[in-house]
Amino acid sequence: MHKLRLKASKMILSLFLISAIIGGMFAVPSFGAGRTIKIMPVGDSCTEGMGDPDMGGYRTELYRLYTEAGLSIDFVGSNRRGPNSLPDKDNEGHSGWTIPQIASNIDNWLNTYNPDVVLLWIGGNDVLLGGNVNTTGLSNLIDQIFRTKPNVTIFVADYYPWPEQIKQYNATIPGVVQQKASAGKRVYFVKLSDMQFSPNVDLSSDGLHLNVNGYSKIARIWFNSTINILREMAGTPDTQPNPTPTPVPGNDFPFPWFGTPTPTPAPGNDFPFPWFGTPTPTPAPGNNFPFPIPGDFPFPWFGSPTPAPNFPTPTPYIPTSGSGKTIKIMPVGDSCTEGMGDPDMGGYRTELYRLYTEAGLSIDFVGSNRRGPNSLPDKDNEGHSGWTIPQIASNIDNWLNTYNPDVVLLWIGGNDVLQGRVNTEGLSNLIDQIFRTKPNVTIFVADYYPWPEQVKQYNATIPGVVQQKANAGKKVYFVKLSDVQFSSYVDLSSDGLHLNVNGYKKIAKIWFDSTINILKELAGTPNTQPTPTPGSGVKKGDINGDGEVNSIDYALLKRYLVGMDSTLPTPNGYAAADINGDGDINSIDYANLKLILLGMSN
Repeated sequence: MHKLRLKASKMILSLFLISAIIGGMFAVPSFGAGRTIKIMPVGDSCTEGMGDPDMGGYRTELYRLYTEAGLSIDFVGSNRRGPNSLPDKDNEGHSGWTIPQIASNIDNWLNTYNPDVVLLWIGGNDVLLGGNVNTTGLSNLIDQIFRTKPNVTIFVADYYPWPEQIKQYNATIPGVVQQKASAGKRVYFVKLSDMQFSPNVDLSSDGLHLNVNGYSKIARIWFNSTINILREMAGTPDTQPNPTPTPVPGNDFPFPWFGTPTPTPAPGNDFPFPWFGTPTPTPAPGNNFPFPIPGDFPFPWFGSPTPAPNFPTPTPYIPTSGSGKTIKIMPVGDSCTEGMGDPDMGGYRTELYRLYTEAGLSIDFVGSNRRGPNSLPDKDNEGHSGWTIPQIASNIDNWLNTYNPDVVLLWIGGNDVLQGRVNTEGLSNLIDQIFRTKPNVTIFVADYYPWPEQVKQYNATIPGVVQQKANAGKKVYFVKLSDVQFSSYVDLSSDGLHLNVNGYKKIAKIWFDSTINILKELAGTPNTQPTPTPGSGVKKGDINGDGEVNSIDYALLKRYLVGMDSTLPTPNGYAAADINGDGDINSIDYANLKLILLGMSN
């Protein structure tokens, strides 16, 4: 009996030990999370979450894994993306961005948010968009981060193995990381290319980005490669043998992202594209806007509101004193509204904000998305790259009730076209839906600039929809962006679909001219300012206001048109630059200035 008891005791002890060992093989939440660790996810559309309808990407699952493992973490960054189930949506994922674009902004992000940890996943767009295996850029970026924040910890990831081009870049990353680690830096390699990848199971409908399943796999690799080090930092016991990153090469993962930023709550259409044109408002139909090109780029666009024919077309304004009440304006649309094609993602909103404030208006852009350069004080909008009319309709009631705008700038439908649908009925229903939710709102509906060809058919239907609503007494106006003086050589970004900074400026001017009179009415400010023209003391071509027209003015105009400068040096510079007096500053004025300098015109 004694021997049997001894054997039983030994068996129980053995079972206890075995269960303890097995338990140690799995990450189980620990009690006592220690200090909170601030983590900044930095990268392109893979970090932002493109391909996941809720735009949480790997961050949604990684947050869950960290918190279940007992960590207290705080994701930090200027971008907010993800589902309601993700309590902390902050990140620095920017769709379509390359290493130089991240480098231009990283110091500001680091100083603003002061992270303990950076999850760095970047370089795919350098490969896919520019054919540049930018290993030097990655190395310099890591050095730059350490110069700004010497005590930060960096995890550097390669890409999952898709598409093929990415493999060459992946192969270079471990060596870069090893070099920095050998120099005593706290930097680690995360081998996402070890993912058990299946295109049929893990890719989203765009064929490039991961879907939710794929991102969950990626999140597990991030977790296993970081958890022990994060536990050390947090001061919590490391009782779980989770894998840690190694500088071993091996990256079968290419890829980034082709400017397809922004969440799409429904599968399909991550690619809209914009259009090149800067139409000006006019209540008459006319859509010379075609466009898109199939591809991996989302762009949206089709909309160019101009006041419906029942209302006089507004004319451009100069700043007035006394801004009246603040007007809450919600820009709504696809990637054209979000700003795709502009490296700073301000799009037309950057220039439009400047024009409104210089015209004496007090405005407040509103929305759940934040995009734009530091020079844009108010980045709020509801521009969502790749979205169609049904996706906007699924969210618009919530946005309207949350932000209660006075005005909606609606530019949507381009992605519907790119998917083969001229969705005029959807646009009409969306306008009705907005008025049902906010009966007193004012809506400006835009068509698209003329690129690509497909968009022209949709553009032609928009004025009729707007006129129908206006005839029913609704405050809705058509903005004819398809009237923009458009040049694909001057106005398109490198993706060949979206506008660049110069193109967005032209579009902003049309938005401004089509809305300013009505907005002044809403604000309760008098409309006393004439449109600036080169008369009354303003010399045509004298852009810098020195009293002479010369090569300096020519250079200033060129820099403004190509987007190198966002403003002209003097208030009268805009009137002086509009040499033909048509209310728009474009390549025609540039040609006219050249004629003046050659003595062929005066």
